[in-house]
Amino acid sequence: MYTRWQQTVLDSPNKLAIRGFPGNTPTTFGEIQRKVEANIATIKGIHQWRNRIVAIHLQDARTWLEAFITCQAVGAIALPIDPDVPEGGVRTTCATLRAAVLWQQQGICLLAGATVRRPACLIKLTSGSTGAPRPLFFEAEQMIADGQNIIKTMGIRREDTNLAAIPLGHSYGLGNLVMPLILQG
Repeated sequence: MYTRWQQTVLDSPNKLAIRGFPGNTPTTFGEIQRKVEANIATIKGIHQWRNRIVAIHLQDARTWLEAFITCQAVGAIALPIDPDVPEGGVRTTCATLRAAVLWQQQGICLLAGATVRRPACLIKLTSGSTGAPRPLFFEAEQMIADGQNIIKTMGIRREDTNLAAIPLGHSYGLGNLVMPLILQG
């Protein structure tokens, strides 16, 4: 997936990628990529992220996207956690899934007891409406195929502007907003 993202950046480095709420500066594809590269350069023990879970608990869409793409770049398994989940729930989810890293507004926190997993790029959590939320693992190829299907079915074009009223880490946000953004800009 990271290779596809890099191609999108190469095709449109100065194109507006994301605009947050009022007061946030619009961000181009190139600016996001530079932040991803800076993240990679500053992360300690980055080799220990490969095939390990990185829980992403961020409110800001731009920062969330930078964290998600950084995970893809280093081979980590991104675990989006809804921004509304309280700290106790976030910590419980991380402990249950034996996450290696928790990425929040305050910064990146390495967690003890991490487990190496089979290769994947993403974990989606079920709603938990019939019990505890269950983790569903996805490989990059599955996410790309889903994104391409959504682009085709919904007729999403590179020049379209998409409005997100839900967190990007939500299943709908990932499929209908993040994947088209990564795949075609």
